[in-house]
Amino acid sequence: MPVIIALVLLNGRQEDEDFLFLKLFGYLFLATLGLRLIFLPIPLGFLLFYFLLRPRSKLNEDQKHAAAWWGLGLYVVSLLISIMP
Repeated sequence: MPVIIALVLLNGRQEDEDFLFLKLFGYLFLATLGLRLIFLPIPLGFLLFYFLLRPRSKLNEDQKHAAAWWGLGLYVVSLLISIMP
């Protein structure tokens, strides 16, 4: 699923950028990482992206942010699946 999302985001790029697929896949994978403290799930990867790793280059910034948001969505879906009986 993450590979398909990264490929879809790659098709919407505005400018050519080296290794864009790997960057999108990395942002997507990073955003799916989480941490559970007792009963509170924390989307650690997305918070790390949002506060520390925001793309510094303006090339394809929208796709990189979209990859992080899709990763957060996959994290939420995995949480919902894990609480289902």
